[in-house]
Amino acid sequence: MMIFDFENPFADYGNIVGGERFIGRKESLKVLENRVVRPQEPGNLAVIGEPRIGKSSLVYKAIIERKEELMARKLLPIWINLGTYDRAAIFLRSLVTTCYDELEYLDWVTDTIDRTFERVLQDELSWSEGYGRIQRFFQRVRQENIRVLFILDEFDHARFLFKDDTSGFQGLRELSYRPEWRVTFITTSRRSIRDIEIQTRAISTFDGIFHKHYLSMFDE
Repeated sequence: MMIFDFENPFADYGNIVGGERFIGRKESLKVLENRVVRPQEPGNLAVIGEPRIGKSSLVYKAIIERKEELMARKLLPIWINLGTYDRAAIFLRSLVTTCYDELEYLDWVTDTIDRTFERVLQDELSWSEGYGRIQRFFQRVRQENIRVLFILDEFDHARFLFKDDTSGFQGLRELSYRPEWRVTFITTSRRSIRDIEIQTRAISTFDGIFHKHYLSMFDE
């Protein structure tokens, strides 16, 4: 029986790679730095590439591993796996609930934020009223000089989540477009946002507010 005295570096193949095991990707890390991390007002970024090429690991390395540093600047990164949702309305409301949980943990919740959060949880009469409450929640967060950064992993799932419904894409676009309540999005997907929109048969202008970064294989 042959006994190996070294650790298999690929034992956890398929999982997010971070820390010392993350190698290369200097140019891609620079893209995230210049688009999202460094600016006072970050821009949206779509990370696009083949399955298992390292999209999630790249964003994790650039953003989540620096979470403490970013929060010191009142930039709050929040990771959401889009594939875990089956209804657009629940997903959009979860943007508020996950954000509130983070704010509460950090003791950043004010009375105004708390009141608007409670209103989001109430049963709304219409899509427009419920969405308006979501906007007002993020407006109150912005008024506290807190900038929210949502990482939407597995964004390909949006072709099912928002199928035949432009309100999902338009709702995300409006949250990031208006300065009063602007949040920032990083998406990871195999397809471009434009292709995902086409597959939903619900074309919007969401794709137009993103810088696209295509992640390829290692070149060395």
